[in-house]
Formats: sequence, C-alpha cells, structure tokens
Amino acid sequence: MSFKRWSVRVSDPAGTICGAGVYLGRDLVLTCAHVVADALRIGPGDAPDGRVSVEFLGTAAPAPIAATVAEGGWWPVGERQEGDAAVLRLMAPAPAEAAPAPLTTDWRRGDTVWAYGYPRHRDLSAGVHASATVTGETMGTGWVQLNDRHSSGVEIQQGFSGGGVSDADGGKVFGIVVLALQAERMSWLLPVGPVAERLPLVREALTAAAIPRQRAAEAELDGLGTSYELPPDIRDFTGRAREIAELIEQIEENTVGPAVHSIAGMGGLGKTKLAVHLAHKLAPDYPDGQFLLDLEAHKAGAEHRPLTTGHALLALLQATLGKPQHLSDTARLGRMWRDVLRRRRMIVVLDNAASYEQIAELLPEHPGSLVLVTSRRRLDELGVEGAVPMALEEFDEETSLRLFTAIVGERRAATDPEAVRDIVRLCGFLPLAIRVKASLAAGRQRRYPLARIRDEMAKETDRLRGLRAGHLSIHAAFSTSYAHLGPREQELFRRLGIHPPGSVSMEAAAALADDPEAAQDATDVLVTESLVDDEGGRLKMHDLLREFARERLAADEPGWARHREVAGRLLDFYLAAALAAQRTLVPARPVRDRADREHTGLPEVAERKAALAWFQVERENLLRCAGLAEEFGLVSYGWRIPRAIGHFLSLASETDVAIKAYEAGLTAARGRDPRAEADLNALLGEAYRVAGQQDAALDALRAARDHYARAGDRTAAADMLTRIRDELRAGAGRVHRPGRRVREGRGRVHARDDLAVARRVRSRSPASHQRGLVLPGHRLHPGRSAVPQPDGSHPPAAEQLVRRGHLPAEHGRGALRGGR
Repeated sequence: MSFKRWSVRVSDPAGTICGAGVYLGRDLVLTCAHVVADALRIGPGDAPDGRVSVEFLGTAAPAPIAATVAEGGWWPVGERQEGDAAVLRLMAPAPAEAAPAPLTTDWRRGDTVWAYGYPRHRDLSAGVHASATVTGETMGTGWVQLNDRHSSGVEIQQGFSGGGVSDADGGKVFGIVVLALQAERMSWLLPVGPVAERLPLVREALTAAAIPRQRAAEAELDGLGTSYELPPDIRDFTGRAREIAELIEQIEENTVGPAVHSIAGMGGLGKTKLAVHLAHKLAPDYPDGQFLLDLEAHKAGAEHRPLTTGHALLALLQATLGKPQHLSDTARLGRMWRDVLRRRRMIVVLDNAASYEQIAELLPEHPGSLVLVTSRRRLDELGVEGAVPMALEEFDEETSLRLFTAIVGERRAATDPEAVRDIVRLCGFLPLAIRVKASLAAGRQRRYPLARIRDEMAKETDRLRGLRAGHLSIHAAFSTSYAHLGPREQELFRRLGIHPPGSVSMEAAAALADDPEAAQDATDVLVTESLVDDEGGRLKMHDLLREFARERLAADEPGWARHREVAGRLLDFYLAAALAAQRTLVPARPVRDRADREHTGLPEVAERKAALAWFQVERENLLRCAGLAEEFGLVSYGWRIPRAIGHFLSLASETDVAIKAYEAGLTAARGRDPRAEADLNALLGEAYRVAGQQDAALDALRAARDHYARAGDRTAAADMLTRIRDELRAGAGRVHRPGRRVREGRGRVHARDDLAVARRVRSRSPASHQRGLVLPGHRLHPGRSAVPQPDGSHPPAAEQLVRRGHLPAEHGRGALRGGR
C-alpha cells in the first residue's frame, strides 16, 4: 500500500510544519502528543485545547483540514519516557482517496523498515522516505530503537515525529516515530500495541485492520477483484446527520443477525450518496472490501431492464473472488455468495433495487458483512426478513441552505442570502434539484446573479425542465419512476396533480379515479414506489412531483374538457362531504344545496365530533377549492363550497379567513345565483360584525335582506332585519375607541328605514311576533315554531334548540345565521 494514502502532515495554524501522522480512518489521525503540543504552543502538562492543521498531501485534495484532539485520545510523554501519542479528530471529512493505515502489532528485531516524514527545511510537497533497522526495545519505556546509521538515504529527523513506521513493502504499519537524534542517526518508535492498550480509538482501528484468521486458510478467497469498487465519497456531502447516527446505532446494536439496511425514497433524495458516505465512514470496520453494484431498476431508456438476480450474483462473485463463474444455477450462485459474505467482513451497497425478488438471493444469512440496499420502492418484504428499513425525506430549509452554500461557496452565497433561500424553496428542498441549481450558480459566477436564477425559476412554466445539469435531471428521475407504474396507477398519479397542494384523503383520491373501487390498490402502489407519501392515512405529494403529474396529465390525457371533468368530480366530492358535515353540525338549518353527483365514498361525518374533525383536517383543501374552480371554469363551486363551510368557519372563529372566503364566493355568485348572494351576504354580515366592522356588517345584512325579500323568503328577510336592529343597538351602546368610527347620522336614517320595513314584514307574518329570532330558510306558521323546509318537520325555535341541547350555544343571537 502506498504511504501517500495514509500519511499526513501536521502543522500549526500558521502553517509551520510540526510533524507527521497516520490516518486511522473514520476522520481520525494518530500522531505524537509532542507534535500536537508544538503546534498548539503548550507545555507538557497543559490541556490540548485548540486546533492544528492536517494535510493529506498524497491525495487530490491536499487542502489543510482543521483537527482537534479527540476525547480519550491524549497520552503525553511520562516521566519514564513512555507514551507520546495523540489521536486527532478531523473537523471536515478526509479526502476520498485517503485510506486507513494497515495497522499491526507485529515487528521483529533486525527488520528493515521505512518511515515517512516531512522535514521542515525541505520544500517537498509530498514528504520523503527514510529507511532504518529495528535494533530493539528500550528497557522500561516501551519505545523501540531504530538505527539508520548504515542507510545511504535520508535520515530520520525532525519532521518525522508522528510518522508511520512500516515493514519494507509498506504493507503493515506497526508504530510511529517519537524521537530522532539526527547527529547519531538514531531514532525511536512507539509501537501500535501499547498505544492501542492505552487509547481506545487506536484499539478500534487496530481491530478493524486485523485480517480474520479464517481468511489465511482460504486460498480461494485471495486476490479480490477491483470491479464494482465503492465510488469515492463526495466533498460537499451535507446533512443526514440524524439518519447516519440512527443507521450506525442500529448496525452497532445488531450482534446476532445479518446486517441488512434499506434506504427508500423518491428520486433525487440522495439515497445512493447517503449509502456511499456511510460505507466510507464504516470502512475501517469492514477491512475485506467495500463494493457497490447498481441493480439498474430505474435506468433511463424504455428498452432498459434491471439486472437479473443471476447476473448480479455473477458480478459480485467475480468482484470479490477475482474469478469468473461459469454457472447458470442461481440457487448455487446464491449459496456461494452467502458463503463469501459469511467468511468476510465487507460492505456491499446494492443500489437502485427493483424488487425484493431481485435481491433476495443477494442478502446474507449470518452476521459479518453489512449490506445496504437503496431503492425508490419501499421493500416491505425486507422488514419481514429482519432488515431495518429507512424512509428518506427531503431536506429541511436550513440543511438545503447549507448544501447550496457548500457547492457555490460561502462568499457567493453571501451576495444574496434571500435569493438563496428562495431558490432552495423553489427546488422543493430536494437535494438533487438543489445540486443542479447550485452547480449552475457556481459555474456562472458574476454574470449570473443569484437573483436572476431565482427569478427565472419563479417564472418558469416548466420548472422541471430547468432542473437539469448534464446527465443530472429531476425530470428523468421522475420519468423512470412513472414508467414503472401500471395504467391505473399512472392515471391516479396524473390526476393527483389536479388536487390543490396539501394532503389528500383516500376518499378524495378515489373521487379522481375512473374506477373508485380500484383506487385503494393504486394508492398502495404509488406509496410503495415513493411517488406519494402516506402520512397517517392521508397522501402527500412533493411539489415537484405534483408538477410532473400535471405534465403527464397534459401529455397522456390531452384535452382541457377532460381535465375539467376530473376537477369537477373532485370539487363535487368536497361539496358533498361539506354539506353532509354541515347537516350534522346544524341539522335544523341545512344549506339549500346538494351535490351534482352521487358519491359512495364520502367520509364518516354522521356524528358532531367526526364532522368537526373532518372540517378541521380538510380546512386548507376546502379553501383552496376556490382556486381550482376558477382554473377550470367551474364557477358555481366558487360560492357553493364557501357557503357549505360557513358554519364551521364561525365555530373556528377564523374571522379573517371567513371574510376572505365569503367575499370571493360572493364575487363568483354575483349575477348568477341570487340565493347564494343572499346567503353569502348574511354570512359576511356576521363575520364583519365579529371583526368590529359595523358599517360593512350593516351593508351586507341589508343586501342579504333585499335579496331574501326579492326571492319571497320573508322569514329570512325578517331575520336579517332582526340582526340589523341588534347591530344598530349594539353600535349605539358601544364606547368609542380610536380606529373605530360609528356613523350615527347614517345609522339613524337606515334604522328608520329598517324599522319601517320590519313593521310591514311583521304585519304580514303574525307568527314573527312570537320570536325575537327567525332562522333564514324556515317559514313560520301561527301557533308553531320555525319549520325547516323541505321535509316539513316541526322543531322548536333556535333558542329552545340551544336550551334542549340540540344546537350548540353559538346558535344564540350572536351566532352566524342565514349562511344557506
């Protein structure tokens, strides 16, 4: 093994060379305690607080990395000249090419060994070798003396301290240089054995580097192939700290069964990058190799097919055994592969799996090796077999910002932080989308301001097409997933794009399908394929996937009239469900409306608690239906749905939301449906009253009165008069406050007109004198309470309903009334 892959140079923060070190893997470096003390300018008894600089000069990424002394990694020189070791923890990932040193405790007197160091006076970017002979152990210290007196090359000197000492071919590192007497060409090393006994982190690294005993007796397993090696880790890997910690904890806790972990999620989440990063992090614990095999489940191209199990087994056996296999018996190949997994400690990433059936023969049956499976499908069968599944999600906003900044650089991101925040939001916090846009920003610099990228994304009619950089394409990732669906699943996926953003109930999803009975099975497939998420029985689609679904709808179901018909089904479903829930909440005052279609899959809202819960969960969807109705020219739902949810909005005390919804509904209904205008004005009047807008409340109630009167609904008109009278009385008694003006002169004029109309209405309806409150939509008969239409039943008036518990107290005089 090359010294360059595990040897490092240690300097102080100013760049002065203080010594060398040995990379242990897992972002840990072994060096001398006195090298760290020199770099920190501290004495022998001082605590090693502060940072030193570590350089991997033999890699393609030699930039200095800050490091600190790891917890439990400090062993300074003692009084008897023993010790002198320190373990540093890097504050950034080690370069991808860096490899852990092959530690061993074996050494023999008389052997010729090599050391690698960085003399301070030599201007050499990659350091130098020095050879010496092992003389023997120095009594009482644990140090081992070296003699390079007979060497004709460079002598071990200052700058070699902390550097690794290995056997002649560099295959095993058994110590670090701790002292050099240049004049006598004598030096000393501290063997790995004593360091491992004293420092647990070195002991763990030594255990990871040990070759299993059984390996020596298995000649057929020698000579590992190089095919399907693990790709290098990425420099700017960001986020997933929680997921990584969770995976490592699960792996470490498993001591009895095979270690299989699956990572599932939609395309573009970075499943492969997470698996590769984890494999690199755990590589020291699996010294027999790390491999990645792409099973090609979602490779682009209509003619492409995933790898067969047999082909995958042949590839893995050749990669690990170094020998081609000439067998067609998949079962036998599977047994051979499981024997390899049992006898070695390896990490195998099975990337882009198509199904459980594809990988069943590739999984271990015994502890030893670690297998990581990535797939867009949720392979539930793996959980049944004892594997540990993980469902990956998109980044949160802060992690998205860190990823964008890591790619473009802090200076570039700082030029317009708000634009950066907008860009990652427009990317839907999807890692692949962020990488694409950040790469664009990093490559174009000054002539392409971040605000321009943001503005272009916001204006794009086809945002997905813009999320492309070379072979990286969000659109391609989604297309391959879509191609794996059957006709019914594709239909439901496309139509879910019509639904307003937000969660979707199973009943609403079924309303979109041509065959509602088959919608549940189609939904299960979409969840399995990670095209929608199941959040407690409700479906959630990523914003970019929703955009892709609408694109597929336009391509696969062309025709605006067809799209309008599907949108109409959805709106009618929400109207039917809202009307049913409203009837449960206010059985004596049902809204005069009914859905245009028969819906067999309505939610269960027959009880008050269930009705309120349904309204609360569907609140955002119901409010967003107005936009959907406008988009597809289904204007009647623009006023019918707000009217149907009026009572719920009053109960929820969301006055501002209610006013906005009623105003939009009234605009849609004006000139089209006089009854709806009346009902929405009545709802607006009460909402304005609650908001303290008296003039607006009076205007709305008068408009409602006029509409009811023209429609011949004298009962509802009288109810509006009662509310107008109550509001005028309340206004007269209100204490004037800044910001609220009560125009008393105008109020007196309207009051006289209202009272005159009230007298005329009451003179024609004797029963109206019996109650101070009349429910709109009911007619009154002499000697009877209010009678709802059209069923002809005779419930008591509203006050009696409240007293008897049939209606909630909010149906008293101050409650929202007339919203029908």
